[in-house]
Amino acid sequence: KRAAVRHVQTAAGSDTGVAVDFLNIVYKPHDNDVTLDFCVAIMPVVQQVLQSRQEPHLLVGVDVVTRLWRSFGELIVSTLSHAAAAKGGAKSTINFNDRQMRCHD
Repeated sequence: KRAAVRHVQTAAGSDTGVAVDFLNIVYKPHDNDVTLDFCVAIMPVVQQVLQSRQEPHLLVGVDVVTRLWRSFGELIVSTLSHAAAAKGGAKSTINFNDRQMRCHD
């Protein structure tokens, strides 16, 4: 999937429509095969779509961001709060391996 993302970034250039089509094909609702790693990979494509002036493109970008947040928001917030607490001297209640496994589930 990462190779496809890189190809779309190159092929899309200034054609946001290519990026929108890619997102519509690759990131379908209820897709349980999406990992946090994949989400990070598609963020440049999503960013390109969100910079469009065309409302249909913006709606696709917002939809993808919303689905990403619903899927991974809790994990992201939890990881960030544990990291902030660790900097303040508190210890994380979840170890690195457990967080990593959750990211790839």
